Amino acid sequence: MNAQFIAPFTANAKNVNQWVAAGNSLWYQDKGFDITSGSQWQRIYTLAASNETFTAVSFSGNTVLATWCGPCSNSTSATFTRGAVLGKRAADGTWTFTPVVAPTDASVPNRFLQGAAVSPTNENDLFVVVNGFSRRFSEGPGAGLGHVYESKDAGAHWTDISANLPDIPSSDIVVLNSGGLVVATDLGVVYRAPGATSWTRLGPNLPVTAAMDLSLGPDGNLYVATHGRGLWRIAAAGL
Repeated sequence: MNAQFIAPFTANAKNVNQWVAAGNSLWYQDKGFDITSGSQWQRIYTLAASNETFTAVSFSGNTVLATWCGPCSNSTSATFTRGAVLGKRAADGTWTFTPVVAPTDASVPNRFLQGAAVSPTNENDLFVVVNGFSRRFSEGPGAGLGHVYESKDAGAHWTDISANLPDIPSSDIVVLNSGGLVVATDLGVVYRAPGATSWTRLGPNLPVTAAMDLSLGPDGNLYVATHGRGLWRIAAAGL
């Protein structure tokens, strides 16, 4: 499968019986927790090269947004590249995928794309989160830019919405039903209120540590997994 150390996988935000998992390919199943065999996974998309692998995946409604890299590190024998694809599922169950961040696209930094999100209210409203530091030693097109990018036209154009976000690696993003945004960073979790343009620290008790993963739970809480400081939650209502 040629997956990342932790292979990205997720349920459809609007249908918990539909799942996508990712390695060098994207795999789909609609059996939910009743799946009984690996053969029930369907390969729906494969990256062009064997050294390319998906880094994040988001699934909402009939839309999948998946980011990738390959090779995934700079070395004397290989040059880092990254990108993203957008998948649409038709009524007959067939999938169509379109590149939305090309390897040479300078509108998004040429750094590791760690997070992806599809808005729950508009499947053409997309977000990617960029890891790494935007310092001069970052190589390639787009180095020196921000960490959170939005496309309101299904990936045709991307805009840096990092604003006052510090220059810190960012790892995940959640789009709330209200339109608010929550981003996991190396200094905790930040929040942008609906209609706002600036970011604030979310919650008073979370340790100042690397936040690695964000998930909205069915219980109305937002959960964050940290590096070495456990799992934390906060009520998503009102955000």
